[in-house]
Amino acid sequence: MGKGAGLYTFLCILALLFFVVGKYGNNPSSAPEEPSVFTPIFLEYDQQYEERLPAFEDAKVHRVYKLAEGRYGFLVTEMGYESEILFFIEVGEDAIEHVDVLSNQETADYGGYVTETWFLDRLLLSTEEKLKVVRYRKKNENEVVAITGATQTSKAAVKAVNRCIDKRGDIKNDETI
Repeated sequence: MGKGAGLYTFLCILALLFFVVGKYGNNPSSAPEEPSVFTPIFLEYDQQYEERLPAFEDAKVHRVYKLAEGRYGFLVTEMGYESEILFFIEVGEDAIEHVDVLSNQETADYGGYVTETWFLDRLLLSTEEKLKVVRYRKKNENEVVAITGATQTSKAAVKAVNRCIDKRGDIKNDETI
């Protein structure tokens, strides 16, 4: 093997090593977070609400804001049938007070109804129990009747609310706030 072939082999191995280390060697906790399509909305809400509680945020609950005594606002995402849905949910001492859909790409004919007041009002329930999706008729206080033809989208909304109920419980149990 000549000097040129040895140098070529060495450079190929070195390039492969850089590729592998670059692709798999990064510590995920130190890697910068990828920008979200929702980042402009997050920034808008950060400006609107001054008291943010990042200790209670995670991969699905992107923002937690203290709105007033005993009231908190949450920016939450859940996967619907067609797309990730971004909700702003206000939780009071013992009830869901407001739910708004800030972004979704669900089908207009079915999943799009998740933005309608008649559906969102179904979510304004007590926080005593987690909510549950039902198909036809509500029998218990914590049940939410799904949108006909959009069960997955309905489940996403209920999951988002339930995440907020859990986070509200965590905040209540935290003695530092």
